[in-house]
Amino acid sequence: MWYAPAPGGPALIFFLRFLKFLSSLVIAALVAGVGVAATYVAQWGRELPDYRELDNLTRSLGAETRVYARDNTPLGTLIPRIGDQAVSRTLVQLDEVSPFMVGTLIANEDRRFFEHYGLDPLGLARQVQRLARGEEVQGGSTLTNQLVKNTLLLEEYNQARTPDRKVKEWLLSAQVERSFTKSEILQDYLNAIYWGDGGPVELYGVYSAAQAYFRTAPKDLTLAQAAYLTSLIPNPRNRYENFERQVRPAMKVMLARMVQDGWITQNQADAAWKEKIQPRGWTIVYDDAGNVKSAKLTDPSAKELKAVTTTRAPHFVRQVEDELIRRFGREKVRESGGLRVYTTLDPKVQNAVETASRETYYGYMTAQGQALPPGTTLAAVIIDPYTAEVRGMIGQKLVGSDPPADWNNAAQGQRQVGSTIKPLLYTTALEKGATQLMRQQDTRWCTRDIGSRGGWYCPQDWEGITTNRSMTIREGLDKSLNLVAVRVAEYVGLETFFNKLKLLDIPPNEGTSYAAALGAVETTPVKLAAAYAPFVNGGLYRPPRYITKVTNARGEVLYDADTDVQLPTRVWSPQVAYLGLDMIRGVVNDLGDQQGGLASRAKFGDWPVGGKTGTTNGVTSGNKDFWFVGTTPIYTGAVWVGKQQSGEMSRNYYSGWVNGPIWRRMMELAHKDKTPVKFNEPPGIYRVPVGEATLPGVTVAMMDPRYRRSTTEVVPEAVPEGPKYSETTFDPGTQDANTVVVDIDRATGRIATEFTPPENVVQRRVEIRQLPGTRPPPTPRRSPTSSPTPPRSSRSSRRPRCRWRPPLKNLHRNPRSPELLPPSYTARALCRAVFRAACAEPSHPAVIRRGAGRGHSREAMADLSGPARASRPAFAFPARRLGAPLLSLLLALGAGGADARVRLGELLPAHPWQSAEREVVVVYTHDCGDLGELWGAVLRSGLPVRAVNAEDVTSPAPAGLKPWRGPEATQFARQLKVGTYPAVLLVRGGRILNAWEGTFQGTGLTKGE
Repeated sequence: MWYAPAPGGPALIFFLRFLKFLSSLVIAALVAGVGVAATYVAQWGRELPDYRELDNLTRSLGAETRVYARDNTPLGTLIPRIGDQAVSRTLVQLDEVSPFMVGTLIANEDRRFFEHYGLDPLGLARQVQRLARGEEVQGGSTLTNQLVKNTLLLEEYNQARTPDRKVKEWLLSAQVERSFTKSEILQDYLNAIYWGDGGPVELYGVYSAAQAYFRTAPKDLTLAQAAYLTSLIPNPRNRYENFERQVRPAMKVMLARMVQDGWITQNQADAAWKEKIQPRGWTIVYDDAGNVKSAKLTDPSAKELKAVTTTRAPHFVRQVEDELIRRFGREKVRESGGLRVYTTLDPKVQNAVETASRETYYGYMTAQGQALPPGTTLAAVIIDPYTAEVRGMIGQKLVGSDPPADWNNAAQGQRQVGSTIKPLLYTTALEKGATQLMRQQDTRWCTRDIGSRGGWYCPQDWEGITTNRSMTIREGLDKSLNLVAVRVAEYVGLETFFNKLKLLDIPPNEGTSYAAALGAVETTPVKLAAAYAPFVNGGLYRPPRYITKVTNARGEVLYDADTDVQLPTRVWSPQVAYLGLDMIRGVVNDLGDQQGGLASRAKFGDWPVGGKTGTTNGVTSGNKDFWFVGTTPIYTGAVWVGKQQSGEMSRNYYSGWVNGPIWRRMMELAHKDKTPVKFNEPPGIYRVPVGEATLPGVTVAMMDPRYRRSTTEVVPEAVPEGPKYSETTFDPGTQDANTVVVDIDRATGRIATEFTPPENVVQRRVEIRQLPGTRPPPTPRRSPTSSPTPPRSSRSSRRPRCRWRPPLKNLHRNPRSPELLPPSYTARALCRAVFRAACAEPSHPAVIRRGAGRGHSREAMADLSGPARASRPAFAFPARRLGAPLLSLLLALGAGGADARVRLGELLPAHPWQSAEREVVVVYTHDCGDLGELWGAVLRSGLPVRAVNAEDVTSPAPAGLKPWRGPEATQFARQLKVGTYPAVLLVRGGRILNAWEGTFQGTGLTKGE
């Protein structure tokens, strides 16, 4: 029987087979595509940068470095650079930003910011729809995506749009959202975003934007101003120039969104729309309804910020920048920045130097001097002779309020020093055995010198006038006679003299002969002042210093002069240094103007003064450089006068009449309101009269022969040495709680810091007792055969005794040093070094918990409750790296907890203050005596400090710290069950993490005897 085929049978079968083949092909293509994509994603995932670097935004974008004077008043800022472009950027905390700024930012850039986890699926879907309709893609990235793109991926991609960058951006955004809170992401975004062209600088961060466009602080931004700044973010350069067509419509949409999302009310939106904002550079006219009637960009440069903002002492600040680059590297200072630099400059002394410069006028000298030769400039500097800290500096002649030229003659200008070198030569002769009464001839003198004209070097006295007689070297220095000086150089020997100059950091040029004894040596005013400082401080040379402390933006100490131990160079014994001081005092005091004196115009008030003038000759008949370097018991200073391009001055001017009065004026102002004191005279000094008509009534200092032997010995100053480390051994099969692995800088032998070059970092196991701020246990372990310790008497029936006794001198030096915190410190190493408690065993790793998503904290916590704390409540301590100030507090106070009666892990009893995230509570009584050293260690931690006086009796406390005392405070201490006062509690979120009781010895609290 024949059956007719079903309609469309073969065709349907063919279609179904084709459909099956096509589906298989599509599936295979999808699988292959997913496999390829997975391969690329896996590869890109392995190339991800460390998302934790977001904690330190200065690694991705530069931040302004702020410079402060000695009294913590601001001196100026140093602007970092990205490539060749200067960047204006100041990091701010979220609580320093107007809430309107936060609201406008979220409403405009990422409305679902608090609902997503770094990626916004709805936002991505909207972009796909726009692409399907052929529309322009807008706003597909979340705030987290933008933050990652502008920080972690900036250096690698520099805003380039590539698939791998987008994938990395998504992966990093997920990691950032899992580990950081929303508030932290917002804060980092506000500090990182680009806000346009600031003229000499590029504007990064909300602080620079608020300053550039409105000259206000971020916390003072109004709703309208915040909406304006937010509207600029997509394209700051273009939108700034199109206020009426682009910015104003964007602001209207933004305000409507904020009302819709509940950020503001309609009344607030209406008021903001009607606010007549005037961005810098624009002249805008509004009607009463807030509509723009006219808008004209009149001056685009009005929003520009300076590349370097210096409120005062610009030459000093530039020297500080050079010192920072030398210490931390150009990349850290010029590109990253974000430092807080505390300097040696004293504003009062700086005012004195600046005033003396401004008061000095051009013209012919008067009876009081203080007049400059035409066409000259000057430089002046004052240092502390005992520390070589620069207290004041100018590098150019100041005229009114005009900014000085950039070149710093005080620290950059290498000039021949002239006769100011002679006191160094004469003091070297005194060290060799001469006295001030040694006689030399002031007669013609020549020596063979192939570098001189005719092969002979024949110096002359000033203007060729020679006395042709014998005289004491005291008189020879008073009158600055060259022929006496070269004979003294002959007595000393050039090699001996040159070695002395090298110790003073004034090395002579190659091939220099006896001309060096007359000043043919080049140096700067600040270095010459430092070379005169040994006359005052007992013979010790220290190089000039500009910086006392450097921290990063978070307050972590990167450098502290108190802990940077540098031995000074002993140049002379105290006795020889005093003899040299006596000679330069004679230059100022022995002879007046009528008697041929050269420096009598430097004297002021009742202050003892010593110093020396100096003049260098030009090629023709003029003078090139004028000098005066002098000292008082508290300040040493130098003044240089000359032409910037090394031209010659008229011979009608003299250094004693030009520089001397300038030096006197700046010293008068620097010493104002200070009581005159005398120079320190060492033992072994006595005085004898000169007994000559040329120096009537003058007595000179002589040295007891019994002190002669020590004059040539190099005796180092008793300065504590820095920590040195020696490697120890360790058996991997055992546990050793007495050692720890640390990163060592192989170049210095100290603990490596974040600024140590990677090639210099090596890991070494060292004993914990060698680390700064630690000490061995107060008593050795008792052997099994020793007698047991008698039981302590009960203290329940009496008030706990105060076991405070003052610490030994210099035991507790300032511990704020980057050495205390190597980058490799882990929770385990911190536990061993600080708490001396057993951490988790290798089979029991520390538990790390991280928050995830909205509202979760990024704090990484490690459970440090080990076997040694089994009988105590367990407590948590951050596993992420601690700041150096907090760690230094822990190291200073010691292990803690073991002998304290305060129970760890418990909440604080009722108290009147609001508990901070982390704080220190000090409980003490009036009979604890002077707790100054303890207060210093606690306050330097950088944490909030609460003082509790356990008795209602007035007791001293640091300024600015108001103790809590009274019946409630007494009850607070009783509920804590303090065993021995004083007690120090480390508290986190109201819960006691650790406790210390008893005697503070500068390196720990222990029980008193």
